[in-house]
Amino acid sequence: MTDDAQKLPLLSAAVVLLWSGANEVKKGRSYVRHLDQLTAEPLDVGWQLGGHAYGTDDYRTSATLEKNRVARARCSCPVGGRGGCKHVAALLTRFSESPGDFQRLSPLSEMLAPLSAEALRGLVEQLLVAAPDLRVLAERLASGRAPQGSQSVSITSLFFQLERRQPQNHWDDDEGLDTTALDGVMDEADVLWETQPEQALAIYLEMLEQIEQATTGWAEAYGDPFEELFQSAVDGVLSLVGEARLAEPVRSQAVAAIFNIKNLLGLVGSDELADFAAELSQTEHAGLLRHLQQAHDRSRFQYEREQLAQTLLKLIPKACQTPAQREALLLSNGDDVQVAEYFLTDDPQTGQPDLAQRRKLLNYFTQTSPLSPLEPLFGLFEHHAAESVLEQILAVRLGQPHAFRHFSPEHHWLLSRYAATQRREQAFELAWKGLLATASPEWERLAQSVSLDWARDWKKALAAFEQRPGLNGLGNAQLLALLLEGDHDLSEVEAYDRRHQGRYASAYIISGMLGRSVVSMREQLAQQLGEVPDHHARAADIYLDLAAQLTSQRGREQYRAAAQHLRRLAALIGKEAAREKIAAFAGANKNLRALQEELHKARLL
Repeated sequence: MTDDAQKLPLLSAAVVLLWSGANEVKKGRSYVRHLDQLTAEPLDVGWQLGGHAYGTDDYRTSATLEKNRVARARCSCPVGGRGGCKHVAALLTRFSESPGDFQRLSPLSEMLAPLSAEALRGLVEQLLVAAPDLRVLAERLASGRAPQGSQSVSITSLFFQLERRQPQNHWDDDEGLDTTALDGVMDEADVLWETQPEQALAIYLEMLEQIEQATTGWAEAYGDPFEELFQSAVDGVLSLVGEARLAEPVRSQAVAAIFNIKNLLGLVGSDELADFAAELSQTEHAGLLRHLQQAHDRSRFQYEREQLAQTLLKLIPKACQTPAQREALLLSNGDDVQVAEYFLTDDPQTGQPDLAQRRKLLNYFTQTSPLSPLEPLFGLFEHHAAESVLEQILAVRLGQPHAFRHFSPEHHWLLSRYAATQRREQAFELAWKGLLATASPEWERLAQSVSLDWARDWKKALAAFEQRPGLNGLGNAQLLALLLEGDHDLSEVEAYDRRHQGRYASAYIISGMLGRSVVSMREQLAQQLGEVPDHHARAADIYLDLAAQLTSQRGREQYRAAAQHLRRLAALIGKEAAREKIAAFAGANKNLRALQEELHKARLL
């Protein structure tokens, strides 16, 4: 190898950032100067970097550089299967900043070339003593039954054989299952993909077979330990077929293996599936669709059905989809926009709305998917002149008791629809339900805006509120808030408070935040009454009541707040009358020394 060929490549910080991302580069910064056993090994194309990072464990990191870019990377940490971790980011950063820190290794072929047969045998013996699991592989090589790439196949098989005989052989109590050996196998398969695709396929297929056999009985706290490996193997097989890298009969073997995969989410989630399907023969393509359709029909899991339905819709040309098939798949895939577009499309033969299809859409949004937000679909319904269908859907959905917890865009659309079509009674009925369900000023204003006689209707609403079981407490406080924040005469609010004086406050004053909320509303009422001379006496009574409620809770903070309420009495009823009421209040609580101190501090005694 020439000196030029041995020259280490340049790796810019921008390339590191592109591979790892800013977040991982930042997290990996603390590891950069603590990496050791740094190596750089030349490959046929590019360089292989290696190193060790130390966190909760000793992690082996590696990265393959090709033409001054990162082609692949791996780490033995739990999240480093695809090289997206902070340890790989640290390795790349170290190389970009200090490439001279990496020991340059000779290519393996050059390193072994000078060794005699005797020296090589001695090296192999030492390796087998250090790693006895490799004995099976050595025997296969000795018998001549192991072509290039089969070493990785054997390592994969050996890993699972050992694990079945000795459960948790590769487990770490802190990190879960150690799949480092299998990660290395996948690295080799990726290298062989270019030059020896059949050997790469052998590795991918062995990995798929072994993982699917093992997964049924495997469980660990960190999730599926083979998920990334399985996905990589699936992607590998699909890409070999999709890019026409295989000749017969090996190609047919790869296609058959894909058809036999049990974990179909790994298959339909692959970005390589479309290219794979495009390279299939007509018979094979039909077989793939049949395989996926059968899995969809028998699946009991909604998420799995959605993923399979979405894939089938992409793989089956629209012109080839039967109406029944397309409808079933659309209903399964969970895309409300596609479902609505399909059922709202006019009958192609008559050019008129298909009423049967629109009834199905009504059932879909009221029964199958009753909680899907409809606001994003308003424009679609209007585009198809299907406002009447949307109205029917909303009328059903908003007729449920829970539908009035919040005023939503759906409520607004339906009210606007009623108003635009001169249906005031329906608009009032909807707003009336919202008002009675929430006692909110927003619903009150809407009901008032469409009422023919609001004075009459408000009396009915107030009577309904006050006759409701369990009005005391929170319900009563909500009504007081409505009276204070809505468009109501102050005398009406005062009359309501007089009728229910103290009941809601005493029920909730002890419960912390709700209590303070109620006190705040009564204080707001007292402040408003205090601005009208005719209501000064009533405002003073409320302040006295609030002071008494605070005092009953006990505590220095409550006594201080009670004193502040009592200070307002003089401005409302005069100094002399205020002095008498405060003295009576103090006398009734003469045993509360802390309260007496706060009253003295406020100069009330």
